[in-house]
Amino acid sequence: MLFVTNRRRKGNGGRKAGSKIRFDTGNRSPEVEFFACRFTGGDTHEFLGSNLFFKELRDQPRRNIFLFVHGFNVSMEDALKSASRLQAALDQQLGTDTPAASLVVPFIWPSAGAVLEYWDDQDSAKHSAAAYSRFLNFFVRWREAGRGDPATDNCDRRINILAHSMGNRVLVYGLRDWAEKNGGTPHLFRNVFMVAPDIVNESLEREKPGRLVSDSSRNVVVYHASDDLALRSSKAANVANAIASRRLGHNGPEDMNAVARNVFAADCSDFNNGYEPLGHSYFLRREYSQADPDPGVVLRHMANAVDTGRIAVPEGEITNRLGDGGERRAFVLPEEWGR
Repeated sequence: MLFVTNRRRKGNGGRKAGSKIRFDTGNRSPEVEFFACRFTGGDTHEFLGSNLFFKELRDQPRRNIFLFVHGFNVSMEDALKSASRLQAALDQQLGTDTPAASLVVPFIWPSAGAVLEYWDDQDSAKHSAAAYSRFLNFFVRWREAGRGDPATDNCDRRINILAHSMGNRVLVYGLRDWAEKNGGTPHLFRNVFMVAPDIVNESLEREKPGRLVSDSSRNVVVYHASDDLALRSSKAANVANAIASRRLGHNGPEDMNAVARNVFAADCSDFNNGYEPLGHSYFLRREYSQADPDPGVVLRHMANAVDTGRIAVPEGEITNRLGDGGERRAFVLPEEWGR
């Protein structure tokens, strides 16, 4: 599996493509640069460097790139495991040799991997923005490189992104950093999936930093659940630090008329606690495996968007949260959808 990280390395590895590299998983200080690597098992990885990394992206057969930014309280090992499970689920839903086949590429920022380190994780996520911005800038250059040459043109590669929990801070502040350095954001993503986003619920509104998320994507889906127990703890931690706004992952955008029309809000309250005890990591069912191959409704819903380029809206939309002009952009996502 290919992955990118801004964790600090151990020793002097990772200076030459093909060399071995290890990371200091106990150090939560994010690097400004990013390391493009291949996971080979264990805690020693292969350093690729940006040139070889993007060459491998170009040469691999899947036409879609599925970026994954993990959330709070996730170790490097667990982030790689989650990415591997995501890859298996997307292969099951979309195939491996179809136009919609997708390659998962995780961005691993230095989360503490410990429940009591919430505030440090929030700071680390925000300060990982520079590395993520630089990574996205390499993606833009890669997409543009070789335009017109069928052997090297990557412009038909579709890029989707799943940001979970506090990983949405990495996404939002990374795009802001990118816009400040480049004078705006290009239309890079086909779909942005914000699952249980641990950011304030006004974040996507006009004049807010999160508006760049909708500016850079064809579609944005906010998956939220009112009984997400992890976000209740997040709200309490933020209130203790004088930040009183509700979280976007609890009730979705505060005002659907204040966000762009390509933003959708999917209420997952009917099933999130059934997928795992805290009702927070519901982008995949906890039981998902080869023995129990149902990945869950959120993954099915995301896979459909990757395949079609459109956001499926079930019939049971929330009628009192219609957007401008009465669009059905806020809806309940029933667990049986897509079966």
